[in-house]
Amino acid sequence: MLQKSMFVFILSSLLLTGITVANTLIIDGVQPTDGSQYPLKGSAKASVLALLGEPLSKTQAVGEPPISSWEYTSFVVYFEYDHVLHTVAKRSPSSPLPHP
Repeated sequence: MLQKSMFVFILSSLLLTGITVANTLIIDGVQPTDGSQYPLKGSAKASVLALLGEPLSKTQAVGEPPISSWEYTSFVVYFEYDHVLHTVAKRSPSSPLPHP
């Protein structure tokens, strides 16, 4: 009985360890370099226009749900329907990716 309990304990420990091991990339404090502000997630397109003005370019909605984007100088705003889904900072071509 003790061997069976020990086997179950070791097996469950291995399974839990496999499930809980993961890498997470967290980026805090990323700010646009042109002095503007990022729109808040969930903001309407009209609010983004009021905050940032006209984008450099707009892409048409694609897929279901429809995803579109507006490109600004230092970032791109992605929309789902009429609301901000994500804002992604552009990486400067002169700044290489960091090495792990």
